[in-house]
Amino acid sequence: MTRVRDRRGFLSASARLLGAGVLTTVAGLRPGAAQSATGILAVVPLRDDGLVQIRGPSSNVLLLAERTGALLVDSGTAETSAELRHTLDERLGGARVGTLINTHWHPDHTGGNDAFGKAGAKSRRMRTPGFG
Repeated sequence: MTRVRDRRGFLSASARLLGAGVLTTVAGLRPGAAQSATGILAVVPLRDDGLVQIRGPSSNVLLLAERTGALLVDSGTAETSAELRHTLDERLGGARVGTLINTHWHPDHTGGNDAFGKAGAKSRRMRTPGFG
């Protein structure tokens, strides 16, 4: 996978992640889904390059994993943040989430921000014209 080295690459990767998440959500796809340890979260592979959707009871997040770290889109709810961290630890094998993108401010998208921030993730909020 190509490393993101500049703003254009970052935005391009982000757009691909968001597009994949929207398509998967709209289509309701569940290829190869696996439950987390407690069964609260389902991990759904979207592509062979490490892109997965992690579905929870009230929110979904996207994860793009690389050997050196990961990009996470949204952090789910505060109630599922410990389970999400555990699931990510298993999937990433010790690598950390380096970047967290919040699509918007609702608690089902930002509830786990504190946990990931304390672990060193840099948080970014996408700004969409016309939407706060």
